[in-house]
Amino acid sequence: MTTPNPRPSFPTEEKRFHPFAALRFLRKTLAVYLIPLVNVLFERNWPAFWTALRQDAILFALLCGVSWAILRFSSWQLDEAGVLHLRWKLLFKLDTTIRGEALAALTLERPALFRLGGATKITLYPAGQPRKHVIPLCLHRADARELADRLLPIETPTLHTPAGSERAALVLLGANGISTLALVALAIRQTRQLPLDAETLALPPYELMEAIGRKRGLLVRGGEVNTERCAVMLVDEFRACKWGRISLERPPQRDDMADFAEEDEE
Repeated sequence: MTTPNPRPSFPTEEKRFHPFAALRFLRKTLAVYLIPLVNVLFERNWPAFWTALRQDAILFALLCGVSWAILRFSSWQLDEAGVLHLRWKLLFKLDTTIRGEALAALTLERPALFRLGGATKITLYPAGQPRKHVIPLCLHRADARELADRLLPIETPTLHTPAGSERAALVLLGANGISTLALVALAIRQTRQLPLDAETLALPPYELMEAIGRKRGLLVRGGEVNTERCAVMLVDEFRACKWGRISLERPPQRDDMADFAEEDEE
């Protein structure tokens, strides 16, 4: 006769959330102080930019203070009966209880930043509730694993091995990622500016356009340069001022100014 494995012991003292729990609040308020800064940056209004930068620094410090208050006055506790308590103790007291029997599933996630900080994101999915009612928590790594074992213990762990369509989908996904990286590297290599040395500038106009098109990778079947597409690209870049401050207007010459002066005198 076999007996089920007892649940692992878990300390019942009240604990704080991981400091990374404040990142969720800061991420939602990111647009509040970045959008005005980006607007004045594109306008190249440098006095307004430095003013907005100082205002954003003050606002960011205020949001950091709010994040500290969230971490300071919020806590969690798992009692001996396996009930999770989420508490809030600022201005008013709030105690939310979550039982393991009321959960449909939970997930543990450890992105790269969380791995560096020793944090784990645990998401609780209440049974019979829509996805928007999930409960995300950010705990220390050991606390998150112990909490998951107490709320939804795994009696017979199984290892899932992809097969059939799942394996094919993973292979295609990996191939897609590798091909995307290769295309990005090729695009970066082909979009490098053509060196405008004396030898390049001495080329005839048509050969110069062919050299630029070949450098940018504007090729068609047979390895020939798509000169029409290259010409459109050059015109678009000129209109977008990507070549610098260049004008096709002929500046007035000294003889022209003298003629204008004689006409004014007459």
